[in-house]
Amino acid sequence: MKTPVILSIVGVVILVGIAVAFSLYNKPHRQAGNAAPDLKVKATELYAMYTADESKADSLYLDKVLQVEGIVKEILTNENGDKVLMLESPELFGISCSMADSQSKDLSAVKVGAPVTVKGICHGMLMDVVLVKCVLVER
Repeated sequence: MKTPVILSIVGVVILVGIAVAFSLYNKPHRQAGNAAPDLKVKATELYAMYTADESKADSLYLDKVLQVEGIVKEILTNENGDKVLMLESPELFGISCSMADSQSKDLSAVKVGAPVTVKGICHGMLMDVVLVKCVLVER
């Protein structure tokens, strides 16, 4: 008598687990373009915060949508063919902004040495401070 009840409960738990896993797997990715920025910061200040105290900077910026203002140091193409804007900092490294696919047309107007404002999701610091899914913000 207890066996069918236990099997029914186990079956329901498995079905709920599958439904939750399916919904999480198909959850849309977070985009910076249509999100309001959590914080606005200058590129030099962001880099300085990370070099001074990475764990404190992570607590402030990690996984947040940041609006970053800085000077374009370099425009690169990464191994996936995506455009990456490197923003200046007072040191060798800086802010790496991996641009969203939708930004390819808008990037033609961006020049090295020009001021720019981007919005992206902060992924912390490797050698550079990394922002992903970045979009240009019109001034």
